Amino acid sequence: MEWVRILHEWAVVKPLYWLYAHGPKGLGMWSGATNQTICARLAPAVSSEFWTQPGTEGECAAMVRRDLDSWLVVVQVGVYFYFLLEFVRCVARHSARKLFGH
Repeated sequence: MEWVRILHEWAVVKPLYWLYAHGPKGLGMWSGATNQTICARLAPAVSSEFWTQPGTEGECAAMVRRDLDSWLVVVQVGVYFYFLLEFVRCVARHSARKLFGH
């Protein structure tokens, strides 16, 4: 099932990461900011110069990924409930046609 993870990464995560990283600030995205800038804003108690030092890239990338993952949860749950609602509507329409002959 490795192909499912790879497909999810390429078809869902990468496009949503691009939107997250480059989308408008007014919608809670980062308008093309660098990871260092994002980390400085995500961890305001840490000096922004800290994120420009060698060796902090991994920690910063992990912090950005956690923030992205929390955003992805909201998007994916929203999509899940949208499809669930559409499924329920479809079943209800089908049942009504069967019951009432329309």
